[in-house]
Amino acid sequence: MIENHNKVIKTTIADLCRIEHDIIFAKYHSMYLDNVEYLDELSEGIKKLIVHQKNLLLFDASKVKGASKEFRQASTKNRGYTKAIAIVVGSAILKILVNIFISFNKPEYPTKMFTKKEDAVQWLLTFEQT
Repeated sequence: MIENHNKVIKTTIADLCRIEHDIIFAKYHSMYLDNVEYLDELSEGIKKLIVHQKNLLLFDASKVKGASKEFRQASTKNRGYTKAIAIVVGSAILKILVNIFISFNKPEYPTKMFTKKEDAVQWLLTFEQT
């Protein structure tokens, strides 16, 4: 999916591009996420793709090997440009575990887990971009 888009932003933890409906897509690399500074780098990449005041984000984390507690907590911080985030994970079990984390560390924007990208996109489209 990333290869088919003109503007691709590469960061340490993910490759970013804009896909259909102006959704910002992040394909996470196969790695363990433990450095919260990576989130600042990711945020700067996302800012380069912004077309709305509040944006729909789709994160494919299906290859992520895990994340530290500090990274998970820092990732729920609203950086001002997020309308909603859909996260695609690799298995139903991981989806359940991440949903439990979200219920205890409530992000400041709607966030939902999916095992299929198509379902994630359909959910995101229920939010109007502003």
